[in-house]
Amino acid sequence: MVTFVAIGLFICMPRPLPSVSQIGDMPWWAPLGGIAGAVVVFAGLLFIQRLGAAPVNGVTITANLIASLAIDHFGLFSMEQHAVNGWRLLGAILMIAGVVLIARF
Repeated sequence: MVTFVAIGLFICMPRPLPSVSQIGDMPWWAPLGGIAGAVVVFAGLLFIQRLGAAPVNGVTITANLIASLAIDHFGLFSMEQHAVNGWRLLGAILMIAGVVLIARF
């Protein structure tokens, strides 16, 4: 089913795929979003029956939040730097604690 949806979306794309020269002009990290997204979708489909919907979604959101904190803190991908402070760290810890509680109970 997922394959047919992907094929349908590919057919309906409003823009053509990038040319070889355009691919060469992309930053090195540009394709990582698609690869990471595919891994997340596959992992979600693989583990959702065993773990449940809430823990899988909680882990996905928490992992995105922690990755975003790292991107902000180090100014990765040409982003403006925002240092991790105690409040941001507390928010990440609370997210992790929430996922653990949801998964456990």
